[in-house]
Amino acid sequence: MKNILVNLFGKGLSALLSFAFIPIYINLLGKESFGLIGFLATIQAVFVLLDGGFSTGYMRQVSKYSVNVNDNLKKIVDLTRGVELIFFVLSLCILILIFNLSSVIVNDWLDIPYYLVSESITCIKIAAFIISFQFLVLFYQSGMIGFQKFISINVVNLCCNVSKLLLALIFMYFFEKKVIYVFYSYLTITVLQTLIYAYILKKTISYNRIKINFSDSILEVSNIKSFIGGMAFISLTSAVISQIDKLLVSGMLSISSYANYIIAATLSTILLTVSSPIASAIYPKLIQKITDSDIAKYYHDSCQTVSIFIYPLSMTMFIFVDKILEIWLSSTFIEHEIVIVSKVLILGTTILAIMAMPHFLALANGNTSISIKVNILNIIIIIPLMIVLAKKFGVFGVAISWLVMNVIFLFIYIVYVHKLYLKGEMFKWYVYDNLKFLIICLVISYFFYFSMNKYNVNSYFCIIISLIMSFIVSVKFSNLFILLKGISYASFCSNTNKGKN
Repeated sequence: MKNILVNLFGKGLSALLSFAFIPIYINLLGKESFGLIGFLATIQAVFVLLDGGFSTGYMRQVSKYSVNVNDNLKKIVDLTRGVELIFFVLSLCILILIFNLSSVIVNDWLDIPYYLVSESITCIKIAAFIISFQFLVLFYQSGMIGFQKFISINVVNLCCNVSKLLLALIFMYFFEKKVIYVFYSYLTITVLQTLIYAYILKKTISYNRIKINFSDSILEVSNIKSFIGGMAFISLTSAVISQIDKLLVSGMLSISSYANYIIAATLSTILLTVSSPIASAIYPKLIQKITDSDIAKYYHDSCQTVSIFIYPLSMTMFIFVDKILEIWLSSTFIEHEIVIVSKVLILGTTILAIMAMPHFLALANGNTSISIKVNILNIIIIIPLMIVLAKKFGVFGVAISWLVMNVIFLFIYIVYVHKLYLKGEMFKWYVYDNLKFLIICLVISYFFYFSMNKYNVNSYFCIIISLIMSFIVSVKFSNLFILLKGISYASFCSNTNKGKN
C-alpha cells in the first residue's frame, strides 16, 4: 500500500503540474506551437515503447533476484551491464534516425504554418536528443522498479518535471516566447535526470565493486531472451496501438486540429496517470505471489484497488467534461470538437486503465503471446477504420476508432487471460471488480451534474463532491474496505487484550 500511495502522489502531482501548464503554453505560444510540444510527447511515447521488451524483461528479472539480493548481487550487476550496453546502442540509433529525418517530419508529415517551419525543424532535432536520453531513463528506472525504489523514483521524477516547466518559463522570460526554448529546457533536465537515475541504480547494486565480465553479462541477458522476444513484439504493436491515433491526426489533419486532439487526449490520460503507478507498485509483488494459493484473492484485491481510484475519476470526468475543460483552459468558450472527443477518449482510456492488472497477470506468468495476438487483431482492424473515419469525421472519427479498439481488447483479452490462469474468476472481474463500481460512480456523478444544472449549484463544488462521494462509496463496497475493517477490528482486540493484562 505504501508503494501505491507514493506512486500515486508522485505521478499525480507531476501530471497535475503538466496539466496546469498546458493552458499557459497555449496562451504564451499559440495552439500551433503547442501542437509541436504535443508531437514531442507522441514520438517520445512511440520510441520508449520500442525498447524491444528489454526494460520489462530486465525489471522482471531484477524483481526476482531482489528477493535474495546478497546471493544474486553478481547476477544483477552482470545483467545490468549487458542491458545497459544494449540501451546505449539503441538510444544512439534513435538519435541518428530522428535527427536525420527532422526535415522530412516537418515538411512531409506535419501540416505546419510556413512561419514555423524553420523553428520546427530545429525543435525536432532537439527532440532527437531528448528521446535518446529518455530511452536511457527508461532502463535505469526499470531497474529501480525491480528493487521497489518507488520513493526515489517519484522524488526524482517530480523534481525533474517541475524543473522542466519552470526552466521553460525562465528561458521564455529572458529570451523570446518561442517553442524552441521549451525544447531546450526539456533537453537540459532530461540529461540531468539520466545522470541521477544512473547514479542511484548503480549505488543500489554496488555496480563498481563487481568485476566486469562480459561473458557473464551475455549469459544473464540470454536468460531473459525468451521473455524479451515476446515483449519486443508487444512493444512494437503497443507503440502502434497507443500512438496511432495521434500519429494519424498529426499527418492527416492540421496542426490546430492535432492540438485539439492533444488537449482531449491529455485530459483522458489523467486516468492512466492514476492506474499506472498503482499497477506498477503491485506488479513486483504479483510476480512473487504468482505460485501462491491465494493468488486469486490477491489479484481481485489488486483489480478493485485500481477500480476504486479509476471509476470515481473517470465517471466524474465523463459527466462534467464541459465544465472541467472550461475551468482547465480558463475559457467559457470551448470548441464542441474538444468536448465530444474528450468524452470518447475518456471512455476508451477507462477501459485501458482497468486492463492493467489482467495484463500484468499474464506477464507475471511469463506469457506474452496473448497480448501479441490481440494487438495484431486490433492493428488489422483499427488502422483502416481510423483512416476512413478520420477522412470523414476528422478527430471525432479517430477517437471513435480508438474506443472501438479498446472495447475489442476488453472482451477478447480478458477471456484469454482468465481462461489460462484464473478459471472461474472472469465473472468476478467483470461484475465485482468493475461493473459494480462503474454503476455506483455513474449514478453519483450524474446526480451531482443534474443538481448543478437544476439548482444552479457551483460547478467546482459539484465536481469535487462528486469525486469524493464516488470514491467513498466505492471504497465502502470494495474488498479494500473489508480488509481495512478487519485490520481495525484486529487492532482493537489486541489493544483490549493488552488493557486487560
